[in-house]
Amino acid sequence: MSQTPQEPQGVKPGKSFKADEVHALAKERLLRVVEDEGKMRRSALDNVKFAHGDQWDAESTQKRLSDKRPMLTINRLQTFVRQVVGDMRQNRPQAKVRGVSSSSDADIANVIEGLIRHIDQQSTAKIAYDTAAKSQVEASFGFWRILTRYKSHDSFDQEIYIQRVKNQFSVYFDHSGNEWDYSDARYCFITDKIPEAEFERRWPNKKAGAPGKLARGEGDNHDKNITEKMVDVTEYFFAEYEDDILCLYSDGTRYLKSELKDHTIPEGVEKVQDRKTKVRRIYWCTFCEDRILDDVRKIAGKYIPVVPVWGREYFYDNERHLEGLIDHSKDSQRMFNYWRSAATEVVAQQPKAPYMLTPKMIQGHSADWQKVNVETLPYLLFNETKMGFPKRIDPYPIPAAIVHESRSAIDDMKATTGIFDAGLGAKGNEVSGTAILARQKESDTSTFDLVDNYHLAMMYSAKIIVDLIPQIYNSKRIVRILSEDGKEKMVPINTKNPDYVAEKSAKMFLNDLSVGEYDVYIDIGPSFMTKRIEAANAMMELTRHNPKLGELTADRMIENMDWPGAKAMALRIRKTLPPHLLTQDEREEISEEFAKAKGMDMGPQAQQQAMQQQQAEADRMAQELKMKQEIELQRLKLEHEQKMIELDTLNKQKEIELKELKIVSEQNKSEEDIVKIVGKTLEQFLGSPAEGQESKNYGGSK
Repeated sequence: MSQTPQEPQGVKPGKSFKADEVHALAKERLLRVVEDEGKMRRSALDNVKFAHGDQWDAESTQKRLSDKRPMLTINRLQTFVRQVVGDMRQNRPQAKVRGVSSSSDADIANVIEGLIRHIDQQSTAKIAYDTAAKSQVEASFGFWRILTRYKSHDSFDQEIYIQRVKNQFSVYFDHSGNEWDYSDARYCFITDKIPEAEFERRWPNKKAGAPGKLARGEGDNHDKNITEKMVDVTEYFFAEYEDDILCLYSDGTRYLKSELKDHTIPEGVEKVQDRKTKVRRIYWCTFCEDRILDDVRKIAGKYIPVVPVWGREYFYDNERHLEGLIDHSKDSQRMFNYWRSAATEVVAQQPKAPYMLTPKMIQGHSADWQKVNVETLPYLLFNETKMGFPKRIDPYPIPAAIVHESRSAIDDMKATTGIFDAGLGAKGNEVSGTAILARQKESDTSTFDLVDNYHLAMMYSAKIIVDLIPQIYNSKRIVRILSEDGKEKMVPINTKNPDYVAEKSAKMFLNDLSVGEYDVYIDIGPSFMTKRIEAANAMMELTRHNPKLGELTADRMIENMDWPGAKAMALRIRKTLPPHLLTQDEREEISEEFAKAKGMDMGPQAQQQAMQQQQAEADRMAQELKMKQEIELQRLKLEHEQKMIELDTLNKQKEIELKELKIVSEQNKSEEDIVKIVGKTLEQFLGSPAEGQESKNYGGSK
């Protein structure tokens, strides 16, 4: 029996009920659900048994045992189940919180989101999630529940925690609602059986009812391993819609009239509007066969704190049906078992193949020949005859049809589950990486409806917690929150702000969880561990091409690596970086580390002082850096001007040299022209040379 839900602080008793009327209605409702779910529960129970090896029907089992024939169970379906459940475990979604009203605050949304992670970790909620996921895949439905409890025996502070439901058949939900997650269900039952001695200890003044008379569905029976007398005890959650008046005030706040005594309306704020409304409230009690055990009490929240994880849902003939992964694969598994048993039977009979002989061949040695298939004899004696010697008849080969049908049964299991070789990690016909990924994606797509339903259940669970947080965490205290990467942080909630001034915009309370409205959505990307690995690989690749980038991001890169001491090394590197390069959270982390080393108390005030000191140090270093940058800029400017002067001087020298070369070239050209003119004049004066006589070259080179 799970822990009794605690009544939260500030929650009024609610309406009163007559125990007899509540008890009679509860039994009637429970019987109705048991009858409605009969077929669905029988199918789910058969799935669970089949998935864990109970795969031969009673008639075949009895006949094969009597005939002493092989009856093998080679359970291949568990491989498919583990594949889907393993994907769910590796990629658990993260709940994200966001504000949906004008009074919502992003910082408070982050606190609520961090609280949800804290609740998950403190409750070891992954056990509850994994149990429900496996039940969903195998049986077609599973559950977990959300409870509240006091932090300790000497504390008035409550906390939320998540608890698994070991036996999914112990939960009975109202089916009259329309929402897939049953958030609008009117009632829910969780059954249990406890020893009679434990019953008398918990309820000493109440008599146990007759055992076995409360309605129970398939799978919700007495544990056969327990021999002592047991008593049926049932938890009963039910919703009531109660009349109330919603009041709207001039500052935008809204309160129910029944809760006005718990709130202080600021001076000058007036009611501007009101209207009648129906408020959904949840009540809880326990009962046995003939009486109410724990009195009816109102509990926190507007949702029944039980989270269902449904399989594939469909309706036929106005009847609801649920399926898991293996519903359509059971016949294929049965055929595989049958054909493997047949092959085993054929092979087992081969060494017992009979001998072909005559009576004369074994005359006098028949006693030894009777033992031939029972004992391992070193030799066999026989009598020589004209017929030769005894010969064993060749054994029958395994028929090819048996081998073929076994393989066909395996292919049928893959086809009906939608998970093929690539999805199971086995090597298939695909060769290229693209083809393998496409085949794996095909397997993921065919089972994504189950995974998506699991994600929807996670979102509904976070929705219930967000609804509970303002009522459970409603006092001044310091709580632990967790960031997405698992870093812890202590933050004050519902604490009066020392810097509050009425005329200014500062908030009156720090992290007032009762202010604003928030909803939840689910981040269904890769898990944070997967993101860390991808981030580390990407940063290493970037720094390989740009080593300077590694100097600035080394702390981030090492922090995302998964080996002992990585975080400590990242923190040590981070301390050497200039403060202006660090985020606010990183500066706070370094301050806390420094305070721990000095043995300082890091309460909220000390943290604030440390942050102010570090901010001042960051400002000082930023100013120094700015001055250094200005000096460096002046130096670079002077160097640039000097280089420009040198370049200008060089250009002028080049111009002078070019002019000199041009003058010399023109002078040389003039001398050549003069020589040619003189030579031409002499030829004309002396006359043309005689034929055959060489002409003198007067226009030759100088």
